[in-house]
Amino acid sequence: DGCPKQDLDAAKKFILEMYQMQNSERRRMYAHYTCATDTENIRLIFKAVKDTIMRIHLDQFSLS
Repeated sequence: DGCPKQDLDAAKKFILEMYQMQNSERRRMYAHYTCATDTENIRLIFKAVKDTIMRIHLDQFSLS
């Protein structure tokens, strides 16, 4: 599978590179590493994603 066993940093890099290879249009990509059981961290991630989506839509309609 190409990913060393029990190596967190290598696993994160491997997964990120898999996503980057699928990004054929070269869209901007943000990587956030988190633990799904850390509810405060997940809350921050969702807020950042929501803000990014809102900013993209505002830019599309020249409202920012």
